Amino acid sequence: MNFNTLTIVDCFLILFGLSIIYATTPATKTTTKSIVSCPNDQQVCGSTCYSPINQTCFNNNQLCSIGQGICNSTCYSPQVLSLPNTVCLNNNILCYQGQKLCGTACYNDYYYGISLSQNSTYYNWSVILYGDGSINYGSICFNNRLICQYGQLLCGNNQCYNSSNQTCFNDQIVCTIGQMICNTTCYYNASQICYNNSILCYFGQSLCGKTCYYTSYQICYSNNYVCSSGYSICGTTCYYSWWNQQICYNGNTLCYSGQSACGTTCYNPYSQTCYNNQILCTIQWNLCGSTCYDPNQQICYLNSIPCTIGSSLCNLTCYNKITQTCYNNTTLCPIQYKPCGNKTCYYPQGQICNGTTVSTKI
Repeated sequence: MNFNTLTIVDCFLILFGLSIIYATTPATKTTTKSIVSCPNDQQVCGSTCYSPINQTCFNNNQLCSIGQGICNSTCYSPQVLSLPNTVCLNNNILCYQGQKLCGTACYNDYYYGISLSQNSTYYNWSVILYGDGSINYGSICFNNRLICQYGQLLCGNNQCYNSSNQTCFNDQIVCTIGQMICNTTCYYNASQICYNNSILCYFGQSLCGKTCYYTSYQICYSNNYVCSSGYSICGTTCYYSWWNQQICYNGNTLCYSGQSACGTTCYNPYSQTCYNNQILCTIQWNLCGSTCYDPNQQICYLNSIPCTIGSSLCNLTCYNKITQTCYNNTTLCPIQYKPCGNKTCYYPQGQICNGTTVSTKI
């Protein structure tokens, strides 16, 4: 194309084409990575500046003091004055050099030969001195989870014991040598007896159900209850039957002398009356259904409903004939009122009943 001979139409077409190209070209988003700027004498660890003279960067995200190492996510000093070197086991647990792992705990499997005083702050990592002067010469790891002292054995999965003065029963209970086992309790058979492999009693005792008792001054009733000699049993209560201070009724109700029993309740027969062996009423009162009533002031209807003398009954409700009227033995209305439906009363002189609806006369 000869640009010297461009016409106005040619220029228009060129501009139109450029506008189409610009409109259809996708926009691009420019992102700028965040850059940490540190002084010349410092370096970057993650997003933090640090001095390599004083610190070390691990995994580009953890800073520790110079000379320290990293174990899991913890900084540690491999060497500490007067202590053994620290090592990281399994890249997870910090222990002293020479120690081993038992699960997640460090332990010594031999004696270091370092003499420490009993009050030493650091006795745990080398040798344990007991109050009697005995020394722990290391530890043993069982099943990678239980640490026992050197010379100890495993009883079951959770206990260490010394076979020199202890015994393991049923792979679960540790007792002192010379003891026996009764269920899960250690005992000396020179002073105790085990009944049914579950209950321990002392010599001279017998078993009453699950209770130990002395036959010389106690009595066992029904193989369940223990009372002192001279006492009897009433239900679950021991009582002294001499001199008739207490009386047992029906084998389960204990009352004082002079009382009687109404079911399982003690009462004074001089002030109360028992009906059907279950209901107590005031003396000279009668029973109406399950209610006590005074026959001098009330009357019993249908053997179940006590009403005041002079009252009548309307649909199981007591009412006064002087002030109320009973309609069809279902609805009670005040005197001069009449029922409107089955439940509503109305006053005929000032109200109108329409089916079950009451309205005021106009």
